[in-house]
Formats: sequence, C-alpha cells, structure tokens
Amino acid sequence: MRRRLETSAFLLVLLALVLSSSTLVLSPRLLAAPSTGTRSTAVDPRAGTASSSTAPQTLRAATSPVPTPAPLASRAPAIRMPTPAPASAATPSRIPACTTAFGMYQSNAPWSFNAISTLEGELNRHSAIVHWYAQWGNQSGVFSPTVQNLLAGVRAHGSTPLITWEPWNQPPATDNPFPLASIASGAFDTYIDSWATGLAAYSHPVLLSFAHEMNGNWYPWGANINGNTPAQYVAAYRHVHDRFALKGAGNVQWVFTMSGDPYGSWPNVQGFYPGSAYVDWLASDVYNFGTTQPWSSWQPLGFLLQLDYTRLTALSATKPLMLAEVASVEQGGSKAAWIQNAAATLGSQFPRVQAAVWFSRSGTGLALDSSATALAAARAAFGAPPYCRTLPY
Repeated sequence: MRRRLETSAFLLVLLALVLSSSTLVLSPRLLAAPSTGTRSTAVDPRAGTASSSTAPQTLRAATSPVPTPAPLASRAPAIRMPTPAPASAATPSRIPACTTAFGMYQSNAPWSFNAISTLEGELNRHSAIVHWYAQWGNQSGVFSPTVQNLLAGVRAHGSTPLITWEPWNQPPATDNPFPLASIASGAFDTYIDSWATGLAAYSHPVLLSFAHEMNGNWYPWGANINGNTPAQYVAAYRHVHDRFALKGAGNVQWVFTMSGDPYGSWPNVQGFYPGSAYVDWLASDVYNFGTTQPWSSWQPLGFLLQLDYTRLTALSATKPLMLAEVASVEQGGSKAAWIQNAAATLGSQFPRVQAAVWFSRSGTGLALDSSATALAAARAAFGAPPYCRTLPY
C-alpha cells in the first residue's frame, strides 16, 4: 500500500511537471506583448472634429493587423482562442432611419425666413424643403434677379427649393393667357428659356413642379376646362422640360404633381403623365378639409392618399413620391390626432413617400401652429425620425 502510494505520488509529481512544461511552451503566444505601432488619434467621426486630411491615415494605422509570432513547437494540444465578432455583427441601432424629408410652405418664405425659422424651432425640425409659388404672369416676362436671390436665400437656410411654376396670371381659371397648345408650339419659349438659363446658372438642386393639379378644373391648364386635353398637357410639359434640357439645367428635378382625389372624382392622372424620362418625383397635394366645405368631411390621411398612391405608383415602379402639399384644418375633429396619425401612416402604409411638405399658410386653420395642441402634435410627430432626411441643396 505504501509503495502504491509512493508510486502514485511520483506519478502526480511527474504529471505536474509535464503540465508546467506545456504551459511554458504556450505562454509566449498567449501573453505576447501588444504591437507598439502608432495608436490612432482620430476621434469619433460623429463628433465632426477629426481632420479630413489626417483621419484616414491614422485610422488605417490603427486597423492594420498585428503580426503574430510563429507558433512554438509543442506536443500539447493547440488552444483555439475565441474569434472576436466582426463589427457588422454588432446589435443594430434601434434609432429609426431618416427616410422622409420634411418641408414647409410658409407664407413669408423665402422672402423672409423669420417666421419659418421660428416655426422650425418650435417643431424641433429644420425644413429640408422650402416651397413657394411663381406665376408666369407675375415675373415681368423673364427670370428676374429676385428669383436668383430667393434661391440663394433658401440655400443659405440649408434647404432645397421647391417651386410650383404656374402658367397663369390669377383666377378665374377661364382666364387663360398661356394656353397649353401655345406653350407646346413654342410661343412662350423666350420666357421659358429665361427660367431655364437662370436655374441652370444657380447650379444647385431645384425641385420644379410645372402646372400642378392638372387633373382638377380650377387652373387654366386643368382637365375639362378651356378645351384642354391630356395630350395637350403632355405636349406642353415635354416641351418645357426639353427647353430646360437644351439650356443645360440638369440641376432641375421635375415634380409631377396631381391633386388629391380620394373618391376618384377627377380624371385619372395616367393620361396626363409625360413619361418617366420627363419626371423625377411623383407627387400629390392632399388635404383634410374636415367640415369646412359643403362637400368635405373629416378623413384620415390613410384614406385621403390611398387612391393617389395606387395611381402614382402605377406610373413608375421606382420613382420617389412626395406630398407637395399636405395639411389639415381644425374643424371637424382633432387636428392634433390627425397629425400624429398622418405621420405614423406615411411610414407604415406609404413607404415610397420620401418627402412631405406641409402647407402652413399663416393665419389659417391649415397652419401647423393653428393651435397649441396642433403645434405640440407636429413637434412630436415631425421632430423625430423618420422625418429627418435631408436633400441635396
């Protein structure tokens, strides 16, 4: 028994020595000193303080692989160290993406940015798009320096201009100084070319909505008025587009804008569509007029936009959609609830809508700040993702 114990003790000592020897063989690899290469001094690029000229070099130095010493010979079994997970395997961010640009028409902009800047602060959202209207009859026949100044002001504000370009003077719609057939025949090319040249000289992105809401009858170029036909509208649209192309106005993005038609009461816009080669954005003007009109009732955005969305997406499988005008009144329901529902509905039901421009006419029930509750709802709805997308300007 004693010899057996002595033998066992001897074997235990021998085993300990073997294990100790294996550990010594492995330890140089496991405990190798870190590389003495230069540590990156580039800060998190989200902070915006790293130098653009030096950050790439320091980042490359920091991410260069550290040379691994050659393995030492050993009879001990190899030890597999855990492989760090790649950066792409990290938990995805739970912050929603900025998929939709928020913009505004505000009565004083772009002639003055005081009111729109105040509203932006109250909403906690910068207006990525500033929208205004230009009537052909109000421009003295040519593209004026005033328009160039307005464009420069919008860009200085950090926004993209959206101009609804209207070939008329003023109501009524039967006053038709710029007939579609005459536009298509070149009768107004001097005026059109002045705008094409002026916008080309501006050189920055411009959203241009020519002769919008053509499916209604309240503008001279509209359907079922002044003898207009869809073919005449298409010919006029294409002619204007081609004049801009001849003047090198490639910075202009063309917006094809229909009037909201939730009940299908107006002609289908398919007949007015000039073709995908002439259009960059598809758009609709959508309003909840509540009980303010004899023919209107309180309706959510999901209902108001559904038929328009179906018709517009049928025109192109890829082009982005925009609400070039969207708003709700106060009368007939809760405007605050309507705004919150609209913001949620756009993302869930209408994923191709990539821009929403609120028609915030000062002093009316359509304005975003028409009431304290509406303004608070708008801040909660549009002051957070996904309404944080910016457009080139």
